[in-house]
Amino acid sequence: MLQKLTEFPLLPNTKGFRSTFDIYSDLRKVDQDDQYTPILKSMMNTNGGVDVTSEERHINVCIGKEWYRYPSSFFLPDSRRYRMRFIRSEFRGQLPKLYEEDDEPDRKSGLKTRLIYDDFNDLNKEEPSRYTRQDRCHYLIDTRQKDTSDREPNYSDNTKDWTVLSTHKMLDLANSPVIIRSFYVPIISERRNRYVMYQLLKNNNLFIRNTGKLK
Repeated sequence: MLQKLTEFPLLPNTKGFRSTFDIYSDLRKVDQDDQYTPILKSMMNTNGGVDVTSEERHINVCIGKEWYRYPSSFFLPDSRRYRMRFIRSEFRGQLPKLYEEDDEPDRKSGLKTRLIYDDFNDLNKEEPSRYTRQDRCHYLIDTRQKDTSDREPNYSDNTKDWTVLSTHKMLDLANSPVIIRSFYVPIISERRNRYVMYQLLKNNNLFIRNTGKLK
């Protein structure tokens, strides 16, 4: 048996590594579905009487414990309508910050990379200003883990607030052997590698179901 396995060419193991991009592909498909409409404060603020923040006028895609797998805003369906946001997790370091919006009153458009902000540090300390409240997240990207905490629960268990839209198998690096997870070995790879569920969730409280009258 071992001799037959060694006759196969040594190929990189790709199963479980594409889940991040598969999820963003699913998000683009969901964006084209007109069955539900996301609730934005700007939709209800037609008179301009109340200031609307960036979080309240964009569709927010949030990540918590999966912050380090965030590839790029390039993969969001539409950069004009969507924004990536962070929610609290067990990571206590400094997270990236979005550029200021074009309509910020005291900022010069086109010079955002030259601005100096007060909420940065050179010690990689946690900056609370990076976080968004969970109730402002239209979508959430999360993994189901065996070990959970107050900051890193399995959000899919909360079926009252969240609906699972798609699930993909993500390779569990911590519980998979180094060689087997790196290279594909027939039969053995399937038996020895371990996976977690990488999920795209929708906030049940921030969408309304479309009727025939709503375009």
